Amino acid sequence: IRRPPRSTLDRSSAASDVYKRQILKKRRYRMLLKKNSTAVVLLAHGSSDPNWKNPFIELTKETLREGGLRKVSLAFFELEKPSLEDIVAKLHTEGEKNIFIFPVLLANGYHLKVDLPKRLKVLSEKYPGLEFATGSALIEQLNVRKSISELIKQVTFS
Repeated sequence: IRRPPRSTLDRSSAASDVYKRQILKKRRYRMLLKKNSTAVVLLAHGSSDPNWKNPFIELTKETLREGGLRKVSLAFFELEKPSLEDIVAKLHTEGEKNIFIFPVLLANGYHLKVDLPKRLKVLSEKYPGLEFATGSALIEQLNVRKSISELIKQVTFS
């Protein structure tokens, strides 16, 4: 990782943003290497519709069963329980040290750009022994974009 000049490290600098993303990406993958010691939290939006969360519950079960991961939990940003804070408190009492938060959101909107960083700051202060890392929005994943594109082709031309 190449560090930008000191003059570009202020908040508004594009170079600073690139540097911060490189650091986060490196930290994210370093934590992923700790597969047997990292708890994964799938973080979805939430809805007032009681059936809305069922696919996320299934995704959590499938990820735990097929992903070779030790611990996978489901949390919601709003309108649904458990919240991210509830799950982090539970994982902390269970002795977890590394938590990887995988947002199950299509794009990088308010929740990922503003809400999640604020919440993680509060959680980091409350639980200083925990290390957090986060994934990116689903649309940023090449295989997700390809899957969506293929589905569109199938629906459009079948």
